[in-house]
Amino acid sequence: MVTALRSRLIAAQTFGKGLAILLVASTVMLTLPSAAQEYRHFPGSVPDLRTARIQERVETLYNQRNYRLALRNYAEFLAPLGDKYAQYMVGYMHLSGQGTTPDPVQALAWYRLAAERNETPYIEARDTLAATFTDEQRAAADKIFVDLRRRIGDRQLLVELIRRDVNALRRFDTEPAQDHATAGFLGGAQIDYRALTIDRLRQRAKYLERLPRDADVVANEDDIQAYLARYLN
Repeated sequence: MVTALRSRLIAAQTFGKGLAILLVASTVMLTLPSAAQEYRHFPGSVPDLRTARIQERVETLYNQRNYRLALRNYAEFLAPLGDKYAQYMVGYMHLSGQGTTPDPVQALAWYRLAAERNETPYIEARDTLAATFTDEQRAAADKIFVDLRRRIGDRQLLVELIRRDVNALRRFDTEPAQDHATAGFLGGAQIDYRALTIDRLRQRAKYLERLPRDADVVANEDDIQAYLARYLN
């Protein structure tokens, strides 16, 4: 129902020194390139109605050239959800000075975050911009990127989602078994929400193992390891 709201034609936009920046095609649920098969199914949260409305609103704001509010919505509401398109757009708007002062250093940091899942268009945007940087600019972008990854990178997002799953399973453990199930929509079939939660937890834990284990990112993960061993072994 909302898939068309975020559709964009792939177009080249040029800013200074003839630098071509890709404005990638995107939908509410990003369609990942085949080259990113390893990261094809990021086990994040399913976008809810509120998120869809924000996505619709930010597209409207951007098309109306209300760049300041569009940037705020991308940066404060969508990017922290792991929306790679929104993270890319924050970088793009910093690069082009839409709604903010032009800042290529900020742009590269956000492009690097958007490229976490190895999606080809975001990698190309990142690498094209990085190729124009001095060593000093790259070092400045590195610092911003490390902070972004620590706060809203994929590993941090997954850790928080795993904590939610663990908390749900701990609640299930204190309830009667019949409370774990409810009537389904087809034929009155029973859905075991505890089993579904464990399956989702397994997917997230498996994906987490693929991600870099930088010390600044994984320092707060010790509390979940025992629960993963408890529920997945």
